[in-house]
Amino acid sequence: MRTRPWKRSLTITAAIAAAATVFAGAAPASAETVWPPGPGKICGVGQVVAGGGVSVCWEPDGEHIYVCDLYPDGHHVYAVFGQAGRPDVWIRNYAGYDSCEHRNLDLPEGTRISMQGCVAEGTKTLSCTETKYLTA
Repeated sequence: MRTRPWKRSLTITAAIAAAATVFAGAAPASAETVWPPGPGKICGVGQVVAGGGVSVCWEPDGEHIYVCDLYPDGHHVYAVFGQAGRPDVWIRNYAGYDSCEHRNLDLPEGTRISMQGCVAEGTKTLSCTETKYLTA
């Protein structure tokens, strides 16, 4: 039996769409935007970097940083926080999906900082967001 060209094209298109959905890794539908972030929440005000399952949130009033795991993928997330003349600080969140790790930092007003969020499996980094530069 011969397959009609339009049926073959429809099957290929459906397969590509299904693969794109799997690899896109959309954020969970239950997440809402709030401040401060918490389980099931994506930070709104103060959000610095997000992507690939990690959200790193910065609140300059009080120097709060939140590192949130947005995907139920079994990976952990971390943030690399830097300031000029000092070693980078790594803030890791091993609690898993739907959790945030919080740090309250003490920085002088006007301090230049950098932040980046990453997703890892064990000791291997899988992906990172772009680095953002801000002033405390």
